[in-house]
Amino acid sequence: MIDTNLVQRKRLAAGMGSGSRVLILHDEVDADARIDEIEVLEQAQAVSAVLQRAGYTTALASFSADSTVATARLHAAAPDVVFNLVETVERSMRGTDAAPLLLAKLGIPFTGSSAQALRNSTNKLLAKRILVDAGLPTPPFWLRDDLRCAGSMVAGRWIVKSVWEHGSVGLEESSVIDTGSAAELSDAITARLDDLGGAGYAEAYIDGREFNIALLQCEAGIKVLPIAETAFHDWPAARPRVVGWRAKWAEGSFEYGHTVRNYEFAAGDASLIGELTGLARRCWDAFRLAGYARVDFRVDSGGRPWIIDVNANPTLAPGAGYAAAVARSGRTLDEAVLAILASANCAPPASR
Repeated sequence: MIDTNLVQRKRLAAGMGSGSRVLILHDEVDADARIDEIEVLEQAQAVSAVLQRAGYTTALASFSADSTVATARLHAAAPDVVFNLVETVERSMRGTDAAPLLLAKLGIPFTGSSAQALRNSTNKLLAKRILVDAGLPTPPFWLRDDLRCAGSMVAGRWIVKSVWEHGSVGLEESSVIDTGSAAELSDAITARLDDLGGAGYAEAYIDGREFNIALLQCEAGIKVLPIAETAFHDWPAARPRVVGWRAKWAEGSFEYGHTVRNYEFAAGDASLIGELTGLARRCWDAFRLAGYARVDFRVDSGGRPWIIDVNANPTLAPGAGYAAAVARSGRTLDEAVLAILASANCAPPASR
């Protein structure tokens, strides 16, 4: 049975008993891993350092796709709680729910969202359906199979995305397609499947401003951290504004150097910021998130916001967007990590 003693967990997370054992569980990282895959090790080390400063005993372990091996590692570590940083299994985000499923089966408390919330947010098609059912704005989209059967479609600009992979894997300016042909858009998805982890779809491209909203579960409730806008500095007018893989990971590239976080907004943006905040809170409730999360938006030329991603386990690496939002809020990364630990396996509260 999963430990449901909330008082005990809060005592643990508050550091009352410095010998408490926290296992930081992360992805297995192959020798030929990409930079975005390696970053989980930076996260794990940062979280470990925070917890050690707070008096916890920590250990790090990678999560194996082999449940027997994974179970043996967990039993050997004998943790009081697991800080779950697992995103991929065998380098695919299709297994993002495997760790929390196993931890729940073994009765080991863990941080962050449940297996179901992770799957629902990671699979963008499931996420789309949840957003639509909740009455939340998300861009129209097409599946490849539906396109094959479609006689016609509305002409416009579309962006081809991965169903499963996050971190902008397979996403670049060339992912943006101008077409009214269902066959052409279907072919564009097919041509990119290898780069998209084997599954892709097309979403209406929203040409406008991009915002990221980080949320943190604290004892007092869900905190919306300062909102960041991704500013496209000196971006050529003819180039689609896409925060692709190079913009996030390829230091030295034009895209990396010309996409900058901005936290300062004009007075005229106050209404928009309030609307984005409300929508992010509704996403928290719709997906039953826990611990921490991030919601990404595009705002079109008419000022209408569209939800383009719900991330139940954004990276906690120092210098990344979530840590930057924490710092902007006046908190330290230590405070955020300890708040996430304190919420381990608590029922996800409503954001209001």
